[in-house]
Amino acid sequence: MPGRLWIMALVLPLLGGSASAGVPHLTGSGPCSESPGFTCSNLTVPLDHEGRVKGELGLQVAVQNGPAPRGVLVFLTGGPGQPGAPFASRIASRLGPMLAGYRLVLIDQRGTGPNALQCPALQAQMGSSDLAPPTKAAVRACARAIGPKRRFFGTGQTVQDLDLLRRALGVDKLNLDGVSYGSFVAERYALRYPTHVARLVLDSVVPHVGINGLSVENASAVGRVLRSLCSDLPCKGDPAEQLAFVVRTSSIDTRLLDALVTLSVFDPTYPGVIGALYAASHGRRADLRRLVDRFTPDPRTPAEALSQGLHAAALCADNPMPWGGPGTPARNRLTALLDAAVRVKPASIWPFTRAVASANGIVRTCLYWPPEQAPVNGKGQAHGGLVPFRGKLPPVPTLLLAGDRDLSTPLAWAKQELALAPGGTLIVVPKAGHSVQLRAVDDYGRQALNAFLHVGLRKTQGVAPVVDGCVPGPLRSKAIAFRATDGLRLHGVLLGSGKDGIVLSHEFRANLCNWLPFAQQLAGRGYRVLVYDSRVSDPGTAHLDRDVLGAARELRRRGVTRVLMGGASAGGTAAQTAAAAIPRPNLAGVVVLSSPRLFGSMDAEQAARKVTAPSFFGVGSRDTAFVGDMRKLDAASAAKRKQLLVVRSSGHGTQLLETSWAPASFRAKLLAFIGLAFGRK
Repeated sequence: MPGRLWIMALVLPLLGGSASAGVPHLTGSGPCSESPGFTCSNLTVPLDHEGRVKGELGLQVAVQNGPAPRGVLVFLTGGPGQPGAPFASRIASRLGPMLAGYRLVLIDQRGTGPNALQCPALQAQMGSSDLAPPTKAAVRACARAIGPKRRFFGTGQTVQDLDLLRRALGVDKLNLDGVSYGSFVAERYALRYPTHVARLVLDSVVPHVGINGLSVENASAVGRVLRSLCSDLPCKGDPAEQLAFVVRTSSIDTRLLDALVTLSVFDPTYPGVIGALYAASHGRRADLRRLVDRFTPDPRTPAEALSQGLHAAALCADNPMPWGGPGTPARNRLTALLDAAVRVKPASIWPFTRAVASANGIVRTCLYWPPEQAPVNGKGQAHGGLVPFRGKLPPVPTLLLAGDRDLSTPLAWAKQELALAPGGTLIVVPKAGHSVQLRAVDDYGRQALNAFLHVGLRKTQGVAPVVDGCVPGPLRSKAIAFRATDGLRLHGVLLGSGKDGIVLSHEFRANLCNWLPFAQQLAGRGYRVLVYDSRVSDPGTAHLDRDVLGAARELRRRGVTRVLMGGASAGGTAAQTAAAAIPRPNLAGVVVLSSPRLFGSMDAEQAARKVTAPSFFGVGSRDTAFVGDMRKLDAASAAKRKQLLVVRSSGHGTQLLETSWAPASFRAKLLAFIGLAFGRK
């Protein structure tokens, strides 16, 4: 989402009936001046597709010349606010081989292009940012400048424009490829017009149910991303802990998050960040201030490049805010926002604080945006903040692409949408940020795109359909799919062989690769090990134990006779909870690292009282949020043979298995415990 936007909309006097009354046509066609090989035309659409308010909009369309035996592919740009037509040449150049056989089409979505919505004060304050907080005066001035027509710039109207484009092109089905906000448009189109979609490519995914405006997922992803940088850079301590210290001893929260999100778009190596955080955590904050200042919104960003007017109109119409829908009276909003921010669990937004939830640019913009009744979506439902589309996507082939360092549209959003995509495959590209197809250095995502568009992922050598992108190439062939006990489809990597099985569950909002090096070591010792990506869920309603039980069931289906349940952080809570449901003859033991006693619906302490199998509890002495809970789990455990190991470390979960975080003796003692649990010497 924070990306480039461009926008406006020329509202023309209505000269006849609605543009959608007859067969729509592309008019004024001619060669695109900036995109050789494309024809540029105009598509006229009604301002209000319901026909209650008169007016028309002219949208520019760029259509690639030449044959198209595979059909039409419409590439939807992001923002909200980016035009499409000006990018035709760039996208064709970058993705040309992958799009062979398709006719590439781009459209300036309503409110974008050369006639951008002009909001000078808001534009100067926010530049190209989502998260920079604007003033109330700037937001209100913008709303007045756009006028009453602002309610017609939500996604509900845009998807109807898109269907007029389909009809004007004379095709029955569209292949849709959406990036960032473009993925949201593609999803909403598929929900409204399921029979007119051939396949979907969702890159840097915004979930179709919308976002809540509190930026919890963006903020909580920062810790994982910063720690991942330490595999490439020398880190002095834990950069996530250093950030947490800095934001709690300064007022830099939202500005720092905005800077990191911007870096995830333009340079996911995050140059200078690790060193600046270390220095700032030791009282030397000049480098961090300079870094944040460097990514302060540029007041010179033109509305034609990124219209904050369109951005505000679309986001505030489309997404559920803490106070409800866009029609909520302004006087009721602030109290609801502050109440929602207070209810945010500190752990769910760590390493940032609740200040981000109540002060980020998205929620502040919509807080000040005037109340209005959003247009209906054609089915008698108000389209906008209350999100009428809550079902699953149609069962068409769907490729989801995510960069594991993207903070703009975090990985959790892609996983959330995957759960609602019956035909979905998620490819996570390691070390990539926002916009995988166009920006990622690694070709893994583009290889997957090529396979998906031509022969299908499951028929292509070298591209695994179900494995997390963090898994190195040689192990991708070990990918499997299985189901949790409630039927949810999960993906993992199965290593090793034998009758002794181990399930390893990762930390909340992490991924299977946190366990992968240890899993490989276990497989080398003759165990059959299943590591997997757990479901995406809200901390308050997590049922991660169902994933663990599903994994154990999968191992038994494959011939394992005894299973050890292991997990880190929330994954450890899930492992302990699930262990209580495994018959004792089939349960070899339990391993719990740095875990809370309670998480969502799971009560690990109560489960520990029922588990008599050998149990191992490990935690870092300086992991202060979890030491107490781990001692209580050990005390509650009914295991006859149990071990509590508190090691001198600030590491959390699987970090305790790395010698940079904890002494090698920790891993050695854990390996010895596992051997004894299975009766090995």
